[in-house]
Amino acid sequence: MKRHLWVILMVLMLLPLAQVRTHAAEVASGTCGDNLTWVLDDEETLTISGTGDMTNWETSTRVPWYSNRDSIMSLQIGSNVTSIGRVAFHGCTELTSVRIPDSVTSIGEGAFYGCTGLMSITVNSSNIYYSSESGILFNKEKMQFAFIQLGNREHTRYLIVLPVSETWRLTAVQGCQASEYLTVLPASATQRSVAVQD
Repeated sequence: MKRHLWVILMVLMLLPLAQVRTHAAEVASGTCGDNLTWVLDDEETLTISGTGDMTNWETSTRVPWYSNRDSIMSLQIGSNVTSIGRVAFHGCTELTSVRIPDSVTSIGEGAFYGCTGLMSITVNSSNIYYSSESGILFNKEKMQFAFIQLGNREHTRYLIVLPVSETWRLTAVQGCQASEYLTVLPASATQRSVAVQD
């Protein structure tokens, strides 16, 4: 009986040491808009929370998480954030995935420029300004590219079909010679598609 009691006592004493951590620890945090905050955790996720617009920075060195940019692997944007600031994630080479909520109405110039590891962009289907397909960020009608990262997809080929009457920009293609991996064909006014081939 005493032995059983001793074992139970030892288990109770060691239990706090064996508890598994359920929340990621904060590494850095701050503000990134009048009503927005950011937190980078030790699981390398940057979370933007609050309401309203993100700051538009003049240079990437002024972005508050700039000194931590090599520690950002995923980005979570809160459901009340309405914009992604200019050069906000410029040079975040370790960033691999981004989720954009339906609340985002604008994305600043160069927001994802230099994100050479970014392979997954997911836009909430209820967003009326942006959409994503095959990791490509488009405007809602898929008539303009907002971001394409080709640098880490060496064996991927894109076939983009756009209406001939529409103009489109390829300003966000980075990381490789676009002509190697991207083919754009004219189409009828109602036809538009993206095909990805390995």
